[in-house]
Amino acid sequence: MVAAFGWIGGLVAYGATKIKTVVRVQAAGCELFFLNESAEPDALRIQLARGLGAIRDAHATLSESAEHREAARSGSPVEELSKLASMLDSGLLTREEFDRLRARLLADS
Repeated sequence: MVAAFGWIGGLVAYGATKIKTVVRVQAAGCELFFLNESAEPDALRIQLARGLGAIRDAHATLSESAEHREAARSGSPVEELSKLASMLDSGLLTREEFDRLRARLLADS
């Protein structure tokens, strides 16, 4: 009788056990939590690997392009101001655009 109760109790406990996996995704200024009750953690990791890898690659590409833009910028604010002034003189920039870009350049330096 004890052995039968132990076996039945084990089946009930096994059938009532649910795996809950919480996935945390963190980004700049936000944090997302996802709850999954249908897949085991390893299976969920495999399912999410491609999407999370694509996000990781896109983030790396954006970081590299931002660094490239920063490196492409001239090192001297004086050179940048002279370029802006020549663009203003040639009519490529309006006075408002020139003032806005000049303020941004001076704030960054």
